[in-house]
Amino acid sequence: MKTSCMALAAAVFTLSGAAQTYIITDLGTLGTNASFATGVNNSGQVSGYSVDGANAARAWRHSPGSGLTDLGSFGGTDTRASAINNAGQVTGYSTDQNGVAHGFVLNNGALKDIGGFGGGADVFPQSINTPGQVAGYSQVSNADRPFLFTETRGFTDLGTIASTPPPAMAAA
Repeated sequence: MKTSCMALAAAVFTLSGAAQTYIITDLGTLGTNASFATGVNNSGQVSGYSVDGANAARAWRHSPGSGLTDLGSFGGTDTRASAINNAGQVTGYSTDQNGVAHGFVLNNGALKDIGGFGGGADVFPQSINTPGQVAGYSQVSNADRPFLFTETRGFTDLGTIASTPPPAMAAA
């Protein structure tokens, strides 16, 4: 049984009480069992991924008029798109042959590895803004570490989050 990704249809009431209607669009799959949408931009482009019965995933971008485009991979079996910006850039991750997750940005039809902390740390981008800045986290020594990626500065470690508040911030 195939499960296709569909835009959710709903009636939304405005302050004036008039209902807005939405059209459900079946985006399809890449020939797999299921598809999941992860983002949409102002042009109606959608990011997402399709999964087969073995849980192998392939990232895609859907554009009105041209349908689904397979984004490719870094050689592994798991490639997932997590977000899309208004320029049509997609971010997500793709595993390599060793199962290590590499963060990517799709720019002009090609996946770009955004780097990371090194040492085989998995990189999981979560969002991308209009200028192409990517925010996400990397798993380093069993701890999640936030990062920011920009074309000009590259991969930047945003530090760690303290598990307890500093004494001056303790609840009274």
